[in-house]
Amino acid sequence: MVTGYSGYLTDVDYRRDDLGDLAPDLATRLNDGNDILFDFPTELEPPDSSLFSSIATDAALFELTGSACIGVEDFIYDVDYLVELDGIAAPSPVPLPAAFWLFGSAVIGLIGFQRQHRKE
Repeated sequence: MVTGYSGYLTDVDYRRDDLGDLAPDLATRLNDGNDILFDFPTELEPPDSSLFSSIATDAALFELTGSACIGVEDFIYDVDYLVELDGIAAPSPVPLPAAFWLFGSAVIGLIGFQRQHRKE
């Protein structure tokens, strides 16, 4: 599961260049829209490996605020292992561009100049 995608369009996929053995059977976006879950229900047997999964999004900026949770079920000993990785790149809100602030300050300056000019 990967977090940090609330409010963005996403398209999930995996590499098909034969650098792995198993693709995810399912990629699900959870109800809150923030979490994307990749499900590999087929057991991996050594030396098998999974194909690399990817998430394409319409976000313009990313910050290292996301996290990934990797869960492994050991069916032989009936034990579950969970590893959480923080600092994963996740979309971040787009800040207002500097041009907007420059334009806003110019408009305020023109209004002030116009008022001063009217008083004279």
